[in-house]
Amino acid sequence: MGADAAKTARRILVIDDDVDIAGVLKEYLESRPSTVFTVETAPNAKEGLAAAHRHRPDLVILDIEMPGMNGMEALKELRRLYEGIPVIMLTGNTKVSVAAETLVHGASSYAPKPLDFRYLEHLVTAFLPNPRPKPTT
Repeated sequence: MGADAAKTARRILVIDDDVDIAGVLKEYLESRPSTVFTVETAPNAKEGLAAAHRHRPDLVILDIEMPGMNGMEALKELRRLYEGIPVIMLTGNTKVSVAAETLVHGASSYAPKPLDFRYLEHLVTAFLPNPRPKPTT
């Protein structure tokens, strides 16, 4: 990606302690044919919050269950710092109450694990409705 594309790319921050899931999300989001995303990953909430401080993301994808600071605590901190950033919570927990709790604490939406990439695509499009087109070469 050239310098101009990097300046116009939408920033997505993926915070997930499962490095395989974070890597797959990064690869998927950066390979979308119609838009440019810069995706940064963080293996835990503490590093994710530090990444958000360094470069304010346009969207955060945040796992709920992580060691140390969990996703709910990270969500509350993200909301305190950056109220307007959409946050999509990921959870392997099938309880509806867990998903509802994320919404009460300010999540924009949630997606169950294992991930359905069509659903994730829908959420990303909903929360980043004006994607920047990839430059033609």
